[in-house]
Amino acid sequence: MRWIYDLHSWQLMALVAVFFLTVNLVGTLLVRWWKHTSRSNHPSEKMEVSSAFFENHGVYLSILVGLLAVGVYGNMTESDDKVHAEAVAASALYRCFAVYPEPLQSTLENQMLEYLRHVVEIEWPKQRTGESPKTSQPILQAIHGNLIRFEPTTRGQEIGHAESLEAFRHFSEKRRERLFAIESSIEPLLWYVVIAGAVINMVLVWLMDLDLGNHLLYGSINVFFQAALIGYILAMDNPFMGELSVDSQPYTNVLEELTGP
Repeated sequence: MRWIYDLHSWQLMALVAVFFLTVNLVGTLLVRWWKHTSRSNHPSEKMEVSSAFFENHGVYLSILVGLLAVGVYGNMTESDDKVHAEAVAASALYRCFAVYPEPLQSTLENQMLEYLRHVVEIEWPKQRTGESPKTSQPILQAIHGNLIRFEPTTRGQEIGHAESLEAFRHFSEKRRERLFAIESSIEPLLWYVVIAGAVINMVLVWLMDLDLGNHLLYGSINVFFQAALIGYILAMDNPFMGELSVDSQPYTNVLEELTGP
């Protein structure tokens, strides 16, 4: 299903809407044909039962889909916060390197800049395809190796070195949180529940006794609203995939800040 994130957001939502409207059209016509051939003796009674079920089920489905929409938006916001936190931690670590003598200071600073460029230019495009890239790990291992091999010779270097190690630990933690967030999404079982609820909602409308024009109009309005919400949820379900995803701008901002005049 990852191919859907290659589409623009409007294309994805249009695809979902067309699918639901098509299912509604076919279902309405088939059920009307079935009711016509079954020679129902109590159409008004079935209408009342169907309407009652539709009202109750519609409330449950609306609450579920609404909560999911809020949930995916919250997940997107939380993932964006994690990206900003890692970028800020990287900037703070870079500034800690000022305590080291040359050429170690320049080596560490260049390695940190290399890491940021690697994330923006190599890792981020892979994230948008659903991968959890770790190709920058050798750069971080090189930074960590240079830090632990350094032996302070003054009290000031000892304090600064301890701060650098703590800053590196904090930065690594924020990086791991960002990598874990790449795979965060709605559980497949919950998607089955949503789809099943949407289908039941459509079936309840199909069972109503209305003239053809009102039946198609009422059903189309009902499923279009469902499709819009489901399309929105689907577009934002994976916070690092697709057009509506977290971008790498925080890293770019840090790079410009650290390399600017």
